[in-house]
Amino acid sequence: MMPKAYSYVRFSRPEQMRGDSLRRQVSEAQRWAEERGLELDGSFHDLGVSAYRGKNRTVGALADFLSLVRAGKIERGSYLIVENLDRLSREKVREALPRFLDLINAGITIVTLTDRHEYSADKLGDDPMPLLMSLVIMIRAYEESKLKAERLSKAWKNKRKKATQQIVTARVPAWLEVVTVDGKREIRPILERVRIIKWIIQQTIDGKGRRQIARMLNEKGEAAFLSKNGWHASYVKKLIENRALIGEFQPYTRDADGKRIPYGDPIPDYFPAVVDKKIFEKANATKESRKTSAGRHYGHYTNLLQGFVFCACGARMKRENKGISPKGGTYLVCANATRKVFCEHKPRWRLPEAERIVLAGTSRIDPAAILEEPDETPQLLASDLAMNIEKLQRQASQLLDLVAEGREEAKDRYRWCSDEIKRLKGQQAQLRKEEERYQAEPSLTTRQAVIRDLLPRMDDAEGQALFDLRTRTAQELRSTLSRVTISKHRISITYRTRLRPPGGVPNSGARSFVIHDVSPEYLEEMELLETNPVLLAEEADAAERASKFFAGVKQREKLKTAPAGAASSKKR
Repeated sequence: MMPKAYSYVRFSRPEQMRGDSLRRQVSEAQRWAEERGLELDGSFHDLGVSAYRGKNRTVGALADFLSLVRAGKIERGSYLIVENLDRLSREKVREALPRFLDLINAGITIVTLTDRHEYSADKLGDDPMPLLMSLVIMIRAYEESKLKAERLSKAWKNKRKKATQQIVTARVPAWLEVVTVDGKREIRPILERVRIIKWIIQQTIDGKGRRQIARMLNEKGEAAFLSKNGWHASYVKKLIENRALIGEFQPYTRDADGKRIPYGDPIPDYFPAVVDKKIFEKANATKESRKTSAGRHYGHYTNLLQGFVFCACGARMKRENKGISPKGGTYLVCANATRKVFCEHKPRWRLPEAERIVLAGTSRIDPAAILEEPDETPQLLASDLAMNIEKLQRQASQLLDLVAEGREEAKDRYRWCSDEIKRLKGQQAQLRKEEERYQAEPSLTTRQAVIRDLLPRMDDAEGQALFDLRTRTAQELRSTLSRVTISKHRISITYRTRLRPPGGVPNSGARSFVIHDVSPEYLEEMELLETNPVLLAEEADAAERASKFFAGVKQREKLKTAPAGAASSKKR
C-alpha cells in the first residue's frame, strides 16, 4: 500500500491570512507530494494559533493529528509535511522534543520543506546528526519566540507609561471610536451607542434583568454593537460591568500559561466617561441584588418579595395561585408545608396583603433605630491589608538582595512574597471597588422616600406601566431588606447590613423588626393597654404602634374569633 502524506499548516497571527503564508505552505506541500509520487491525503490547519506555549498541540489541529496517530487511524509510514520544525512547536526543548520523537516512534516521517529534510526512525537510527540539528532548530525557535514576547512586553510597558498622556492602542470599546483631528488621534464617543448604554444602565437601576433588557432592545429594533443577530443577555451583562464606561482602561498581559490577566492597576480617565461613576456603581449594586430574586415572573404581576421571603421555619415562601378572587387569589405559602415536611407555623398569606404590610413597614420605620452602630469593619480590613502589603514588600526587598548575592534558598521565599503581595493587592482592589459601590448607593432615608412615592403610583397604574412600577419597587425592597420572615400571625423584616445613613457610616449589622402581629398574645397585650391608662402612658410607643395596625376593638374581636388559620387571610 502506498504511504499517505499529510500537510500541517500553522501561523500565529490571524492577520497573516491576508498575506501569502497559507497559500505558500499549502502549495509547497502539494509540490513535494507530487515530486515523490504521493497523494496528499489531508491537510491540518492551525490558523492564528501560537506554538510558543503549545496551544496547537493541546487544542489545535495538531492535537487532532496526534490523536489520530495514537489511535492508529493514521498508519505507520505516513508523512507529515511542514514548512519548518518551528511550525510544529516553539516551546522549550524539553517539551517540544518528546512530541517530535513520539511522531517518529509512531512510524511518521516528518518532512521540512525549507531544507527538504526527512526525519524518520530509520534515518535517525543510522545517523543521529539530524536529531542534533532538530534540537538546534527547536532551541532557536523557542528563543526567537521568547525574545519576541519580551520585546512585546517591554513595548506594552512603555505604552502603559504613556497611556495617561496619549492613545496607546486603536482598539477601543464598541461605543467609542478613534478619530484623527489636526494630525492627532482622539477617542470620541459614538453618541447613538452612548444613548443606548445610558438606557441600559437606567433599566438596570429600575430593576430589570439582562434578559429582559436584551429582549426589549430587540423589540425596539436597536442595532446591536457587535452581533449581527441582535442583542444577547451575556453582552448586556458585560456592558453593565465594563468599567470603561466610567473611563477606566485596564491593560492585560498573558501569564506563563498564556492566560489573559490584568497588568497593573486600571488607568483612570483614559477613555471618555459616558456614565457617571455613582450611576455605574448603583447599576452594578442593583444587578448584584437581583441574584437573590432569580425566578419566574408571572406576566405583568411581579412578586415584590420574590427571593427574600421566608417562613419562620426557615423554608422559602412560595407563590401559589388559587384562581380568581374572591374565593381564589394569590397566596404565599411555606414550601415545607406544601411538601408535607415539618413546619409548625404553616403560614398562608394573601400575596397582595403581605406586600402592602412589608411596603408600609419598610417605609415608616425610623432610620435611627436601624442605623444604631457604625460599621468600621471595611476600614479596619483596608488598614490591615495595607500594613500586610507594606510588611511583605519590605521582606521581598530584603530577599531580593539575598538572591542577588547568590543565596539560592531565598528564591522560593521571594517568589512566595511576590505571589502573596499580588493576592493581597487583589483583595485591596476588590475592597476598594465594593466601597465605591457602597458610597454610590442611595441612603436608607432616600430609599424609604422612593418606596413611599411608588405606593400611590402603583394604585393608579395598569398594564406595562404597573409592571414597570412594581419592578422598580421590588428592586428598592431588595436593596433595603435582606429578609422577610412570615409566621401564621406575624411578619418581620430584616434590613441589609451596611445600609448608608445620609452622609454617615454604615450600620454594623442586620436589624430585624416585627412590623405586623395579630397573635393572640399580642392582641391581649393591646387590649390590656387600652383598658389601663397607666400602662398606656408608660408604653406610649407600643400604643402608637398598635394604633397604626388596628382600627379598633371591633376589628380585633373579629380577628380573635376567626377560625384558626383564617385570621391571616383577612384584611388587616
